[in-house]
Amino acid sequence: MKNKDEKIAYFKSIIPQRICVRLTRSEEEKSLCVQILDLPHCYTQVENTNELPSMITDLVLTHFEVPIDLRDELGSYIPLSDKHLRIEEAFRRLIEIEAKTCAGEEIRETFQRAEATAV
Repeated sequence: MKNKDEKIAYFKSIIPQRICVRLTRSEEEKSLCVQILDLPHCYTQVENTNELPSMITDLVLTHFEVPIDLRDELGSYIPLSDKHLRIEEAFRRLIEIEAKTCAGEEIRETFQRAEATAV
């Protein structure tokens, strides 16, 4: 039997870092229907958006049959905004630029000023 740290490492290796979900409003039940697009047969319902992170996290961890006593160790899912994704893409581009310059390549790159609002 694996020890707790090995089990946590195993589940961290198989559980996706990101997931895409589809949200639809159920008019009859006045709730939100959630489908995790990355995992087959993963559906749940929530009464309001405040419940989304915990219900989605629980759904994913249940899908991967994570024992209850390990769930707190694996973190939870939170929604990413479009701005967060744009910042992440810009960071990836900076990493690419650094790798090319470290390899001695001369590159031309265009930079654009971003809005100064908080993420």
